[in-house]
Amino acid sequence: MLTSEIVNKVSKKVYRKFPDFDGVKPKVKKQSKEKKSGKDPEGYLLLFRTQVSGPGGKDISRIVRVVTDKKGKIQKISTSK
Repeated sequence: MLTSEIVNKVSKKVYRKFPDFDGVKPKVKKQSKEKKSGKDPEGYLLLFRTQVSGPGGKDISRIVRVVTDKKGKIQKISTSK
């Protein structure tokens, strides 16, 4: 499992890129990837969820997905609109 130190490091990068998520704690899930590339198959998915105000004052659910390796190196970031 990822250490809290690594989760905090990744979270800080997410907060810089997506200020709406500042202070949101992620859910961490373990992933296994295929060994096609020959890389370490162990990875982690961090899910950040929050509500933001949209046009007309409606709340919009936003999600940021971050895929990291076991050392905390970010491999992919995607977000909902």
